Amino acid sequence: HSLEIAFLLNLLIAVAVLWQTPDRPSDRWRTVPVGILVGVMAIYALLIPSWNPARFALGVFRNREAPPASLEAYARESVKKEEVVYFQEDLSATVAVLRQTNAEKKTRLSLAVNGKVDASSDTDRPTQLLLAQLPLMLKDRANDVLIIGLGSGMTAGSALTHPVRQVDCIEISPGVAEAARLFGPYNRNALDNPRLRLIVEDAKTYINTTRQQYDIVIIEPSNPWMAGIGNLYSIEFFRDMAQTLKPDGLVVQWFHTYEVSDEVVATAVRTFREVFPYLYIFQGNATDILMVGAQTRIAPDFGRMAEKFALPAVKEELESIGMYDVADLRSFQMISPENVPKITAIGAINTDYRPIIEYRAPLAFFTNAFSNRINEFDERYTQGESLLLHAYLRNHPLDATRLKRLAELFQTRHTGREAIVYPLMSAYLSLVPEDRKIKQTFAEWSLKRKNYGEALRLYRETFDETDARSLESYAEMHYDAQRALHTVFTPQTFDSTFVYLYKALARAPSDEACLLKLGRAALVVGRYEEAFNCFMLALANRKNKLETPDGVAIDEIITQIARAHYHRGNYEAAREHFVGALRENPTNDMATHYFLMTDQMASFREWEKR
Repeated sequence: HSLEIAFLLNLLIAVAVLWQTPDRPSDRWRTVPVGILVGVMAIYALLIPSWNPARFALGVFRNREAPPASLEAYARESVKKEEVVYFQEDLSATVAVLRQTNAEKKTRLSLAVNGKVDASSDTDRPTQLLLAQLPLMLKDRANDVLIIGLGSGMTAGSALTHPVRQVDCIEISPGVAEAARLFGPYNRNALDNPRLRLIVEDAKTYINTTRQQYDIVIIEPSNPWMAGIGNLYSIEFFRDMAQTLKPDGLVVQWFHTYEVSDEVVATAVRTFREVFPYLYIFQGNATDILMVGAQTRIAPDFGRMAEKFALPAVKEELESIGMYDVADLRSFQMISPENVPKITAIGAINTDYRPIIEYRAPLAFFTNAFSNRINEFDERYTQGESLLLHAYLRNHPLDATRLKRLAELFQTRHTGREAIVYPLMSAYLSLVPEDRKIKQTFAEWSLKRKNYGEALRLYRETFDETDARSLESYAEMHYDAQRALHTVFTPQTFDSTFVYLYKALARAPSDEACLLKLGRAALVVGRYEEAFNCFMLALANRKNKLETPDGVAIDEIITQIARAHYHRGNYEAAREHFVGALRENPTNDMATHYFLMTDQMASFREWEKR
């Protein structure tokens, strides 16, 4: 209600000024402005509907897809997807908790601060848990822990799974502190734990005034391109932080590689390393990094780590993100202290007086940059002699069970690392060649790497000709392999693709995903009528279903119908269907692109007729 309060205050100030002016109207008219004010507010309260809090959590600034038809259309489409279960404006931020339920009826909670999602119950889970688990595993004993930024409370809850004496958590926003209670099922009700002390305060103020010293400090601010965050990445802040650490303490700093440039990443890492020279970089989820810093080299006791892993609550936390032993945890290390200079070579020092990150980070954000700087020097793709994992593997070589488990860990959506999965699966299949499921998965990964011959060979050995899904997947491999060879010099007929797709369709006639693949293949070889018929049948099947288990959206089908019209030269029908697809989904990039193409092609054809 901040805008409404501001409006009311402005009216009150206007009345006060009018009341005090020397040449104001006679006394009996003094009450007229007050009456008008009361009347305006009454009309506003009665006639103006309440503002929809969901619109304050939209994060419109992050939308880089095709522009929607209007802001109203974008808001309407976005609000459909998520329900606002908490909304609060405080002096520092606008805070919302959003709930989303997917097709499998699984619920996802996310915490949005000023429209930017800063935490969630699923996607961000690996990062949020590892921020606590990594330092507490690496440090032999820890009693006192400091966390900068409460967020969902999942990091605090994870820290409390260890026998620490106290966890102090600094959070500047009272709204976030309230919202974190809604994450109780995910953060182990951390706010009700007597060992947690929540301090609603500015982090820099607390650091500069406290006399408390900590074994571990965990820093998880928002992205540096959000207003008011840049100074939490400055060298002054890190130096102040170092004063709160015990001599052998550890600091963990979160950072990210999405919506950021190589220069900003290198600057953040170099600034952190300037204060904490022994820097170990781990991955969190697929696009997060966790910087573990210390004043001395970290020498973890692997036996002690195994004992901690065996604690029931710790074990439950780590297994929830696919980690089942100490090797799994150490496998997330990317960079050792010896190799950090490779990353920081292009970085500068970020200071309060030269806030490079505060200005460069928004630029990288709006250009949708992505940093590969750390991935390029990831030591897991080398002999890895400096990694903590290397010393462990010398005495504990990976058997088939561990190879399979690691492959599964690194192929999840949240922690995926394709370049690691492929060799792990290859090594596993060399030991267990009869595992059909892994062989099929390895075939799919071979396809992603454009190793078409290997993919087809592996899948041919395992696929089931009586199963529609299996036939469809095999056909898709044939399509990808043939599409890579299809040029004007080497045209392909896609015969095998059509054979297996029609076999799949015979077993599942109402499968619109299969019909779409069949139609796309027909488009590629110029069989436009066949493509059009496939797409129309897919649309008819889709309309007969209340839900689509395979996830084919109706706007995608309408877009393909429009493409078939376009290739047949029926531009008016194509335009009409592209508009229909955008009506269903204003963010459909392909429909937007083809819609513009269609108008231009129609104009060109008209010009040809002259």
